[in-house]
Amino acid sequence: TDSIIVHSKIGKDAIVKELSIKNLYKFSVIPHGNYIDYYKNRLNRNEARRILKLKKDSFIYLFFGAIRPYKGVIDLIKNFKKIDNQKKLFLVIAGKSQSEDLTKQIKKEIGANKNIFFINKFVLENEVQSYMNSTDIVVLPYRDVLTSGSAILAMSFGKPLIVPTKGDLPEILNKRFTFFYNPNKKGDLLRTMNIAFKNKSKTSKMGKFAY
Repeated sequence: TDSIIVHSKIGKDAIVKELSIKNLYKFSVIPHGNYIDYYKNRLNRNEARRILKLKKDSFIYLFFGAIRPYKGVIDLIKNFKKIDNQKKLFLVIAGKSQSEDLTKQIKKEIGANKNIFFINKFVLENEVQSYMNSTDIVVLPYRDVLTSGSAILAMSFGKPLIVPTKGDLPEILNKRFTFFYNPNKKGDLLRTMNIAFKNKSKTSKMGKFAY
């Protein structure tokens, strides 16, 4: 190729190492664009929750995007079920599962838990605002990641995040609006989800920083 575009310095370094590229002049680092004004964003929190039939006074975690094994949805469900005060908490998983086996695993892990909503479908453009504006925080528990469009989407809707310290996420996000966790440390996702809930009064302000 004559030119290689990457979204971050971390992405550049990873490709250089993986493919042993010596000509670094080929690279251009161009940050992932945001989605501000691309999707409709007219609904307030109460209107969005009414559409999705979610309780007004609850704290909602959202996973959003196509569902694949490396995105850690099963881990997210397992950890969510361990959080205290389940009556006040809800987990919404919105996105199309990419395999029947994964769908079965997700449904089995959810079981009879009524505080977990699994919307197994491709979310249409005019529906994105309902999910984003109804949630308190977006959780992306990726096992492996470089660039995340879902993280940029959450920022575009002014939502704080819970993400692992992987890929270029630490480069494009910061602690003013992100709860980072160590994916190699057992129990750290659960600990971080608990911290986010305990700091729920701050999530709105964090969201403004994200935007």
